[in-house]
Amino acid sequence: MSLQPFVTAKEMCDYLKNMFVHISGAHLHTLMQGLRGLQQDDMTIDDYYSAFDRLMGPVLSMVPSSTAGCDGCSKKNTFIEQFMMYQFVMGLRSEYEPVRAQLLNRSPTPSLSEVLSSLTAEEARLCSLSSAPSVLAPQSVLVAAHRSRVSDTSTPCEHCKKTTHRSEHCFAKYPEKLAEFRARRAARGRGTSAPPRGSVSVAAASPVHAPQSSWVLDSGASFHVTSDKS
Repeated sequence: MSLQPFVTAKEMCDYLKNMFVHISGAHLHTLMQGLRGLQQDDMTIDDYYSAFDRLMGPVLSMVPSSTAGCDGCSKKNTFIEQFMMYQFVMGLRSEYEPVRAQLLNRSPTPSLSEVLSSLTAEEARLCSLSSAPSVLAPQSVLVAAHRSRVSDTSTPCEHCKKTTHRSEHCFAKYPEKLAEFRARRAARGRGTSAPPRGSVSVAAASPVHAPQSSWVLDSGASFHVTSDKS
């Protein structure tokens, strides 16, 4: 509504310039301090550029206008754009260092729009990497499988309240089952067979003629033993 009294575009432009373009050493000093302390931190590239433009825009408005067709003025504008690009990339986070080094070493120096395009593409790539599922190592898969088996028996035993076994296999409740388990374990250590308990594990079902150095994975075992002390 403050522009309503003006008729021509020039009158409006002059009014806005007097209101918002403050050419003073104190104002320039304040803007430069803001630029020096500006860092990307947790902002996106777009948000960081918006914050940068809010400070750099008033600084550029203080630069005297150039004459059309002037060769020196064209070089001055090129230098100002390079200065803006250098100032902008200084505040980027460390993960953009490879792109920053590539941009600073490019010849001719890229424009600020080209810099924004490269950084936005790199930001998208980093986001896709952070959201991609990690590839588990084989031992991690085994650990995850073991944890899933443990979670299957996470219901506490009704007798001793432990979550490592079910109530029907509780040694504290059924001491005779503990004696049977120890007998089977001792028999496996001696290389002899033991009476089955209703279900045969992989280790118990392995051939007796297997070499002593071989290992057989028993995914259902609660204790892992071998007759070879080494």
